[in-house]
Amino acid sequence: MKLIVEVSVINHFNLANIDLNLLKVFLMLYQEQNVTRAAEKLCLGQPAVSAALKRLRQVYDDSLFERTQAGMKPTARAVLLRPVIQEALDKIELSLSPRLESDIRRQVRTITLGLSDDYEIAFGRQLVRLIQQQAPGFHIVFQQTNRERVEQAIMTHQVDLAITGGSIKDNRIRRQTLGQAGYLCLYDPSFRQDSSTIRLEEFVACKHLLISFSGLTGAVDDALEEMNLKRSVQMSSSHFAAVPFLLKGTAALCTIPDFAARAVADNSHLSLSPCPVKMAKFSVDLCWHYDAVRDPALMLVRDIIVGYLSDYFK
Repeated sequence: MKLIVEVSVINHFNLANIDLNLLKVFLMLYQEQNVTRAAEKLCLGQPAVSAALKRLRQVYDDSLFERTQAGMKPTARAVLLRPVIQEALDKIELSLSPRLESDIRRQVRTITLGLSDDYEIAFGRQLVRLIQQQAPGFHIVFQQTNRERVEQAIMTHQVDLAITGGSIKDNRIRRQTLGQAGYLCLYDPSFRQDSSTIRLEEFVACKHLLISFSGLTGAVDDALEEMNLKRSVQMSSSHFAAVPFLLKGTAALCTIPDFAARAVADNSHLSLSPCPVKMAKFSVDLCWHYDAVRDPALMLVRDIIVGYLSDYFK
């Protein structure tokens, strides 16, 4: 199990010189916002907690907690540190359980993975196979989401984990970048005279199938606009799974993420071509709520996904 901790927490000091009990004091002070109550919960004397707080302030170069009439109010720095420190200590505690791995793999669990259906088409079957090899009792639910909705789905626990193309801003959501993806064009080969690479002139002249949440524009249109060009969209859908059914039997082109395009081509009679429009690659990230680290089953699934997709995007 990989320990994923934000570098900003540890890059100012040497872990060898830090007593991890200091971090427990930090979390209890954050919870109680009172030195006396924190000392009681930790079964320590108040002077010991005060000394630990002094040391924590030195370590992080921040006051961390400021005295107010309502108690010890955490600083902005402490608010940012709290979920990261909690995650790190939770992982350490999990690692000390001798029966942890065997117990997790025998569980009967439902794990919900949020993703748009391009990821589901490309990776869903293989991910289920890999997960069930290690945890046969896990039932994987693919829940449709997208870049506009993924943060809310994670924060409200509608999904346990999510695969998304970037856009995560909430600092309570942890993420790991798995790689970068680009774009490929799909077309029905019976409507082209040869299998040569599609050139920009042909691309602009053709009708297009747009796959987009809005159904109006997509990344291709943004890139074309920068080139003072425009394409003609003949039809739109919000579902990548519809591509082979809508594109087959037409002269239209469809430009979608490369991993999904390859999966569609492998399972249909459609052909592939590099996209002639210069488009920046996008990040593919795996995301989870910061408190998911307390659930070892979720962390097992997370590590399986990371291992498989990190290899794919190498």
